[in-house]
Amino acid sequence: REQGEQWQAPDAGGPDLGGALGRRRRRATVRLSAGAVALALAVGGTVWATRPGTDVPAVPAPVSTPSATPGTRSATSSTGGLDRVARTLIGEYRAPEATAPKSVDVVETTASAVAAASILPETDWVAPGTKVWLLQVTGTQGSFRCEECSSPKGRQATRPVLRALVLADDLSVVETGVYADPATLDALGPTTTITLPTLAPPGFDDRALRAAISEGLNGIGQATLTDDVRAVQTTLWRAQQALYGHTPFPPSHQRVWVVILRGRFDCPDCTRLDGSASGRVLYLVIDDTSFQVLTKAIAAKPADLGPLPGGALVAWDRSLFR
Repeated sequence: REQGEQWQAPDAGGPDLGGALGRRRRRATVRLSAGAVALALAVGGTVWATRPGTDVPAVPAPVSTPSATPGTRSATSSTGGLDRVARTLIGEYRAPEATAPKSVDVVETTASAVAAASILPETDWVAPGTKVWLLQVTGTQGSFRCEECSSPKGRQATRPVLRALVLADDLSVVETGVYADPATLDALGPTTTITLPTLAPPGFDDRALRAAISEGLNGIGQATLTDDVRAVQTTLWRAQQALYGHTPFPPSHQRVWVVILRGRFDCPDCTRLDGSASGRVLYLVIDDTSFQVLTKAIAAKPADLGPLPGGALVAWDRSLFR
């Protein structure tokens, strides 16, 4: 608790954190750097990213194997690695307030077939016979950011569908776009739905962390959850920087979990990020070793935390908590 008291801070603007995936966009379609994705895949991990600006860490391999809906895919095809590509893209384009989609539809085809179907508008520079995967992630309205669609300037437009063209030989992402409506992929070939895995570091103690979250919720007057509960592993000083925009000196490298809960909360004893004791987002910072709740913070709107370096991400259904 003494450590938690150090977290009291004056109101500060949202931190300018974000992902490091390079992007080069043309109007409503944007091309993701193949090198950045290849690097993420080479280390066998995935990333949670939102805005360009900071290093993107690799995350340990998933604790469970992602599942794919059988019966629609060619027997000679392999969707291995596409779950990591999808996680990378979702992290790059997902709006801060949106829930991350839990599945992705993929189809193996050729670049010429994608161009003929007009599913992605800028594929003519890829050799027509090139084997590719087309990925489509369908979220809810406002799931994915579309900065080029924004009007007036400064207002960020969003779209519910994310699509990407991925080279089959090395899983490089060569074209990406966000759209208002999902496309019918069956005309391109057999389609597979891949369930995206929850990611966790080796030796992750799920039970202890969930117990700490429940303990943190017990000290709050009103706590009604409306979304999945997420937790990001990072260091104490990076968590402080993300939430408050500054850190004590010297910075603490103590390992912690930043837990993000969404719903309706009333917490007079919480650190008030925007001056109010009531809010829609509750943050718990929990020690990675002792699982002690170090601090609680409340806000009216979700902060765009971006990829907190350390970056492991786990999530639970809200029904596991009160």
